[in-house]
Amino acid sequence: MRRFFCLILMFGAFAVSAQKFTHGYGNTPYNEGIASFQLMDSGYVTVANATGFMQNTAPYVFFTDQNGVLRKDFMLSKPYLVNIRAAVMKDFILYLGGYALLQGNYQFMVMKSDTSGNILSEKSWGGPGWDFIHGLAINPGDTLFYCGESSDTTFGYTDAIAGALKPDLNPLWHHTIGGSWYDALYSINTDGATGLICAGASASYTPGQDTALLLYKAGQDGTTGWLITEDAPGPDVAYTIRPDLAGGYFLCGQTSRWPLYGKQGFLMKVDTSGAFQWISQYNDEEDDCIYDAIQLAAGDYQLAGYNTGTYSSGGKDLMLNNCGSDGFWSPLLPALIIGGLADDEGRHVLHTFDGGFLITGTAKSYIPRLSSVMLVKCDSTGKHNQYSGHQTPVAEPFGTASTLQVFPNPAGETLHCALPETLLNQPLSWKINDMTGRTILQGTRFPQPDKTLVIPLSELKPGTFVICINDFRVLFQKL
Repeated sequence: MRRFFCLILMFGAFAVSAQKFTHGYGNTPYNEGIASFQLMDSGYVTVANATGFMQNTAPYVFFTDQNGVLRKDFMLSKPYLVNIRAAVMKDFILYLGGYALLQGNYQFMVMKSDTSGNILSEKSWGGPGWDFIHGLAINPGDTLFYCGESSDTTFGYTDAIAGALKPDLNPLWHHTIGGSWYDALYSINTDGATGLICAGASASYTPGQDTALLLYKAGQDGTTGWLITEDAPGPDVAYTIRPDLAGGYFLCGQTSRWPLYGKQGFLMKVDTSGAFQWISQYNDEEDDCIYDAIQLAAGDYQLAGYNTGTYSSGGKDLMLNNCGSDGFWSPLLPALIIGGLADDEGRHVLHTFDGGFLITGTAKSYIPRLSSVMLVKCDSTGKHNQYSGHQTPVAEPFGTASTLQVFPNPAGETLHCALPETLLNQPLSWKINDMTGRTILQGTRFPQPDKTLVIPLSELKPGTFVICINDFRVLFQKL
């Protein structure tokens, strides 16, 4: 069964009291929003990628209050490229997954960070080809599950991969799934206390080279369940899959199975064995995509992605849409479309404490840069504020230290830190981390009368380090 419907812009008659904002974040030139999580004070932490703070792409994490006002931010930077494709948060620890460019190859990368920007542990691994993590999930015992793709294979062009890491990020198990051509998994989620469900795309089991939907079921202990490809004419890809409240699973992505309508975003329901039940197609006869979907307590779904058709301002526009538990679009909770003349996309949707939604995405329409992170906070009916400006970042190349200056840099036997007023007249704990996040030196000292903190470096070998004082983090070199 397939359903077609177009997006209609309208709002319900009743609104709830919820915060609303639309802001951009990041620095020149390139920023990309990945996911956001809500904190107990109703503020948010957002995980992104950025190249505006140093030459290489690196994870950028920033915190906002419930109105979207930037409170602090930091970079988890390395002397090599790190690109984050997925993030989860548990017990105020951020788990980030993606890839790193090491020795000329893209390798799997996983990183754990606290909310102050301290890298608690990290792991990179892979072979001579390209290895990408696209999805992460975590269970109550802190076992971290991942999925993605790898070209380190003899099966085909790329193989889908899924695996698990212990809490210390040591390997638990790793599966390679694939045929003779292209296979990848983009989403992984826990399924009850013992199961895992994954989704992506495969061209190995279909005629020609069009991709079909790839579904993979496994146990959290690494036992293999089933592998299914849901094939139709034209390329299909699933970007998110989650367990459904009514049983089975729902997944979303992009399909071209009906060429008359171009590329369409879709929401699909399958049963516990992966068998097809229904699909809803979001078509505007152009190029549409659903990157993320969540299910609400009433059984309906909230979808985030982009639209380029009738309601677009030009290029891709960020889209949030609601449909019922049967997959049909709900006119009471209509589509939110926001964007400018360039490409703007929604990549992640969060159901917030006040009943509204926060969409994390990437925008190219509003500021003179290649792209910025965009957060759109709307109420439960989709009402939102128009774009109201860019939040100026405060992060230096390695942290949240626009008001903390260090000199000389490179340093010799001592490092002087010029302190902001908030750090004066009190003993200050400091530590120096190396580029892996390991603490090399630490101590407690009082500021000098000239409002500086002097850190002795005689025990520090030459190299590149990060000085950490409270929430401030600054990169420096020791000669």
